[in-house]
Amino acid sequence: MTMCRFVQIILIFACLLLTSCLDDAGLLGRFRIALTDSPLDADKVKGIHIIFTNFEAKRDGAWKSLRSFDQPVGVNFVTYSGGKSFPLVDDYIEPGEISELRFSLNVVDPNSSLVRNPLCNIEFTDGTSKLLYLEDGALPEIILQGDFGASAQDPADFTFDFDMRKSIYEADGKAYFKPFIRVVETPLTGNIEATMVNTTSTDRIVVYTYKAGAYNSSEASNPARGEVQFKNAITSVRVVKNKFTMGFLEQGSYDLIFTRISESGALQGVLGKHAGVAVTAQEALAVEIDLKKLTAP
Repeated sequence: MTMCRFVQIILIFACLLLTSCLDDAGLLGRFRIALTDSPLDADKVKGIHIIFTNFEAKRDGAWKSLRSFDQPVGVNFVTYSGGKSFPLVDDYIEPGEISELRFSLNVVDPNSSLVRNPLCNIEFTDGTSKLLYLEDGALPEIILQGDFGASAQDPADFTFDFDMRKSIYEADGKAYFKPFIRVVETPLTGNIEATMVNTTSTDRIVVYTYKAGAYNSSEASNPARGEVQFKNAITSVRVVKNKFTMGFLEQGSYDLIFTRISESGALQGVLGKHAGVAVTAQEALAVEIDLKKLTAP
């Protein structure tokens, strides 16, 4: 056998091997999960740290890890609001139905003496912090149901909005974590990029987003234990330097409810509504909002 023929055989074998690998890769679907937040209204919160220890998908009745967590993954949700998100999972998976997803959390179990750090907690601007507790009987996990499957022709790309304003409440001197999550397909969402005029330097404004016509003024009343004001808002954001971004909104028409909030997070009044903001998927809508021209909510 000549050297030329030997090299030719190696090249043919390499090409066949590469083709096989490409064929196998072509059967896989990209699977992406990102996390974002609708923040708390109070200024005193510096960080909301949620510690994930595992992430699994349920396929054919069995749980399987989609990403191996050699170490716990901590996310400070305060830094991922206003159109920002944290990429938790970006992987290629075999095609097929995924009916459930499970996040495992490192959170305080009041019925166990075993404590593993780091734990989920709230960090305050004065340097103190509080551990986050689960409600009695709750497991240290979050399970979401839906159609989360992916294929080469139909990749999966989701954003999970952990609405911390609705997910955390205080009772009996403790902070409790009861996750409230909005799930959207990221490519089907758009953003609102807003600039405000006729505000004052003392205005502390929080904006709540509703589907057009869905807001009810009763939501501004004092909530029951474990609930929040504006409980049916899709998301919310604080106005900073006369600007704000509403991120990951599904295509459609929205009403923006403007409120004045104290530093402690207490509602001081509803300022009005900016109605009929049309969001288009994969676009950032620039809008100017005059605080003096808001309509009655």
